[in-house]
Amino acid sequence: MKKYILIFILLLGFSPFVFGQNVFTLDGVSGTRAYSNIDSALKYAQDGDYLYLPGGTINAPAGFMVKKRLNIIGTGHYPDSTSATGITIINSNVHFWTEASGSMMQGVFVVGSVLLGTDANNSAAKNILISRCSFVTLHLSFNGVNYGGAENIIVRECIARGEFAFASAPNVLVENCVVHGGVLYGGPQTIIRNCMMLRTMGNAVIHCNGTRFENNIYMTSGGFWSGNNTGLQFYNNIFKETDPLGSNPMYLNNKFSVTNLFADAPEGAFSYEGNYRLKNDSPAKNAGFDGKDCGIYGGANPYKDGALPVNPHIRAKVLPAQTDAQGKINVQVTVAAQNN
Repeated sequence: MKKYILIFILLLGFSPFVFGQNVFTLDGVSGTRAYSNIDSALKYAQDGDYLYLPGGTINAPAGFMVKKRLNIIGTGHYPDSTSATGITIINSNVHFWTEASGSMMQGVFVVGSVLLGTDANNSAAKNILISRCSFVTLHLSFNGVNYGGAENIIVRECIARGEFAFASAPNVLVENCVVHGGVLYGGPQTIIRNCMMLRTMGNAVIHCNGTRFENNIYMTSGGFWSGNNTGLQFYNNIFKETDPLGSNPMYLNNKFSVTNLFADAPEGAFSYEGNYRLKNDSPAKNAGFDGKDCGIYGGANPYKDGALPVNPHIRAKVLPAQTDAQGKINVQVTVAAQNN
C-alpha cells in the first residue's frame, strides 16, 4: 500500500527563490548542500554523495560529465507521474568517466545518449547502474565499439530510443527495458532478458559474440540479422514474426508468429500511454526461462509503472500565488513513499 504524507508548510517572508528556481541538492558525509546550478553541484560533490536533480531542463552544452562516484536521482520521465515536479531532462549526453565507477543514475530523461567516458583514456568505468531512465543510445565506451575497460554494468527498466552498443564489455546485464534499436558488440558475458525489442531502426543483433537473449518479446518484422554474429544464445523469447533464427542447439523454447500479447498497447514505437502488461491468455504468460512471464513485467525485477525513482515522490503541491495579509504563505505538498 502506498503511503501519502500531506505536509503543510508555513513560510514567513516568502522568497521566489524557494519555488522559482531549480535547486540541485547534494547529500552525503558532508551533510546536505544546495546549489543553484549543476556545474557547482558536480564540482563540489564528493564520492558517494546523492545528487538530487530537480524537474525541468538541465543544460550542459559540453555534456553532463560524471567524474566522481555519485548516486544521481531525478524526478522521473513519465509525464503523468511527474505532473507536480516536472520531468528531469538533461539536455545533452551523459558521460560516466573512469572515476565515476560505482555510480548510479535513476529517474532522468536524457535528450542525448549515455556513454562511458569521452575518449579511450577515460572510458573504464565499472559497477555502473542505470535504471528508470530514457536515453537515445547506450555506449559502454566512448564510441560503443572499442573496448575501453568497462565492466559490471547493469541497465534496468530503461527506455532506449536508439541502440545498445556494448563495446564487448564483460559482465553486462540489461533487463526489463524497452529498446527501439539494435544490440551491438555484445560479448559472451552479456545478458539481455525480459526486454521489449521494438527494432524501429536497423537490424536487431549486430556484431555480437556469445551474447545471451532470454525472455524477451520481439516486435520486429524482417531484417533480423546483420551477420557478423557468432555463438548467440536465444532461450524462451517471443517473436511476432516467423522464425528468424533457424536451427541451432543454442536456440531453445522460442515462440514465433505470436499475436494477442498486450493488454492495450500500440505496436512499433513505445507510448507512455500504452499498457504493456500481458493479456491473461497471452502466449508470453509463464513462458520465460524462469517460468515467469516474458517481457518487461516478468522476471525478478518487473518494470515499475511510471518508472519513478526510489526516493519519496511529490505527488501534488499547492503553491499560492501570493502571501496573506500577515506576509505568510501556506504551502501544501503531498509526498508518496516508494516501496522500490
